[in-house]
Amino acid sequence: MMTSQARILLMELTVSSFLFSAVFPNPIMFLSMTFLTLFFSFYVVLTVRRISSFDRSLIDVHRSLSTEELPEGSSAEVRLSVELSWEGGVEVREVFPRGLRLIEGTSSAKSTVRGRSTITLSYRAVLWGGVRAVKFKGVVCILSDPWGLVTRTIFASCPGEIRLSKERSRSSDLETARMLWGPAFGTVTNPFIGEDTHFSGVRPFLPGDKLRSVHWRKTATLTDNEILVKKYEKLARGNVVAVIDCSPEMRFGTRSDYFDDVLDFLELLLAQLVEQGNSVKIFAVSGDGLSSVRPRSAIEVESFLRSLEVSEVEDTEYASEVIGSLPRGCLLMLATSLGSNQIDELSKVAKAATSTGCRVMVVFPRLESYLGGAMELARRPLESIRARNLSSFPEECSIEELEGAPSLRVVSRSVAHED
Repeated sequence: MMTSQARILLMELTVSSFLFSAVFPNPIMFLSMTFLTLFFSFYVVLTVRRISSFDRSLIDVHRSLSTEELPEGSSAEVRLSVELSWEGGVEVREVFPRGLRLIEGTSSAKSTVRGRSTITLSYRAVLWGGVRAVKFKGVVCILSDPWGLVTRTIFASCPGEIRLSKERSRSSDLETARMLWGPAFGTVTNPFIGEDTHFSGVRPFLPGDKLRSVHWRKTATLTDNEILVKKYEKLARGNVVAVIDCSPEMRFGTRSDYFDDVLDFLELLLAQLVEQGNSVKIFAVSGDGLSSVRPRSAIEVESFLRSLEVSEVEDTEYASEVIGSLPRGCLLMLATSLGSNQIDELSKVAKAATSTGCRVMVVFPRLESYLGGAMELARRPLESIRARNLSSFPEECSIEELEGAPSLRVVSRSVAHED
């Protein structure tokens, strides 16, 4: 395609030819401008045909990564070599993947080549907070003629991947787990997994029933001499269900990421519960919809949680699917964040769970963490968001607040939800 400089030059030649032919009649200048205009147009047409016939398979791209697993806080070195045959200008740009931050070097280069040439790129980058893996796609090559009048953009594929090899810190979360679960961590006597029995109605008195089981208020309403006793159902002990919100509001902070804090917290608890023989089911709400797993070991818990990524989550209805898999009297853990568009669906799940005798825990970021990275003007909107989010859940729910270090970008986005 023609560049802006080429369009301006063609317009100037055309206007000059018109001026020297009509406004300022000058045959010599008119013929000169006409010749230059025709020559320029002919050159552009030939160059466009030549650059359009360029075979993209002649571009060879080789990527070299210093590591495929990046420890948290360290950087990786990326090297690219682009080899092609061309006469003119070449600009190579790395298609920078989302979640990668450049700290040294450059991800683009310009050069004038003649024949078979090689252009190299070298830079260092780190994973941005909240991203557990980045995938490279390739480079963009912009070819141009020697005068820079005609260009063509070609994408050359060159995949690659860098994963975050994070050793989860269990020391700080262990104390939280002990405070939360008490001495009977993960066993059937755990008070957070519900009561032993649940009142489900009344029935007629049968021989062997204890006197303390009589429902005197119901019995008093009867006109005959029948006695009614309370009927109880055995609750499902040792059942735990976790629902994880993977919307963008879960990603904030650089050194301490809230999404990772949530995964650390859940991994510690759920892995212990699975190892002690409890039934655990994990749901994840992401851009791919609702996914679930029923892990049989701590390794399966860790594998599933480590595979989760923050992504844009559309407004989908999944509450009925989660509610249908909730055992009566189970422990339900809902992990979400302030300003998330999943609050409504998660609150539906919480209301249905509390009505069936389930113990519901909602995991939220600590508000002071937001205020720690925001201006004082954001205090009232954030407090309003928190109050509105928490009011969506039943009063029977317990709130577990985790520490986080939000960035100003996420704080601004949360405040924008208030508007």
